[in-house]
Amino acid sequence: MLGAMMHGSLPAPTRRPAPACGRPPARGGRFASLLLLSLGVAACGGTDVGNGAAAVEVDVRGYAPASKARSLTGADGWRVDELWMAVDGLRLRAGTVCDDGADVGIDVAGPFVSDLVGAGVLGGPVRFDALPGAFCELRITFHKLAAGEGAPGTPPGLTDLSILVTGARADGAAFTVKSSMTEEFRLENGLGHFELPAGPDPLLLAFNLDPWLAALDLDSLGAGPIEVSELVNSDRLQLFDEAVKDSAALLRDLNGDGEVDSDDVGNEIAH
Repeated sequence: MLGAMMHGSLPAPTRRPAPACGRPPARGGRFASLLLLSLGVAACGGTDVGNGAAAVEVDVRGYAPASKARSLTGADGWRVDELWMAVDGLRLRAGTVCDDGADVGIDVAGPFVSDLVGAGVLGGPVRFDALPGAFCELRITFHKLAAGEGAPGTPPGLTDLSILVTGARADGAAFTVKSSMTEEFRLENGLGHFELPAGPDPLLLAFNLDPWLAALDLDSLGAGPIEVSELVNSDRLQLFDEAVKDSAALLRDLNGDGEVDSDDVGNEIAH
């Protein structure tokens, strides 16, 4: 179970769980090969933080590529069958400018495990109350999962890893990527900050998979099966890890459908 706590002087959120009043979990998608972390801000009347509070719902989903299929298949034929991610925590930094020396915000403690191709966050979306206002940064920290850690349904293969990917190239050669990075990365608004208003305002943290597969350059790694890990093809793993961080963008879900649509792309509020 994730906990939310305040860091700095911003008033603390309610201690009781936010009501489960967000929209139903989305499945599948229609725009290019994207994975996203959906922060759906739902209007939940009667929260303990007062009228106009935002109840933030966090989930992780796998979205379809240009093929319009619900599997993750790239335009050049690669296919992702499994994609698991462990995250240590999230941090929303409050304020209009992130370089002003202040460090106040909302911390959501992990770890939590997500099935990006299927169920999303294991155990269901994470919800916590937040005060609406200006935020200048979203921080994400990957988590190297220990044995026995994680919600029911966590695959044993994710032990000692933070990201596990399995799939196939266009020619059918199987590949596996095993990353154990534990780095924090940050998404900021180029104009200084973004707003989380009271009431519904769903956001999508979208990872574009095309740069991931481009960094791996699987076609150059032989007939397969292919492994990319700290032990095998470690040079490609370093490029992969950087591509994961560089491919992220925080988007507004303009129609609130939980999917990355063509209208959403280009409306980045942090990257």
